[in-house]
Amino acid sequence: MLLDRAITLASTGEYWKAVDDLNDAIDQDPSHAGALVLRATKWRKLENLDLARDDIERALTVSPGNTDALLEWGNIRSLRGDAKGAAADWEAVVAAQPGPSVAEAARQNLAKLKTE
Repeated sequence: MLLDRAITLASTGEYWKAVDDLNDAIDQDPSHAGALVLRATKWRKLENLDLARDDIERALTVSPGNTDALLEWGNIRSLRGDAKGAAADWEAVVAAQPGPSVAEAARQNLAKLKTE
């Protein structure tokens, strides 16, 4: 329920409220990789890249190879100026052959990176 509400709140731009729900969800289950990835995404949107990085590192610790986490890690690295690291993460997502939306997002990010 908390994750669903956080997703709904974020879709309306209420990132701080979404983070509050995600904090509660993570308090209940600190190893919930999905909640950690979602919170990292919200931190990124709130321009707090350090907290976003911390959550992604935790997500990848509890769920190595998690393609949603790798996709977000690439986004964070790109914003931090680490184009090479971002490309490596997005290439790993594509190579893992996740669901089409995750793979397509990684491909689009790679294409955009090549034009910058």
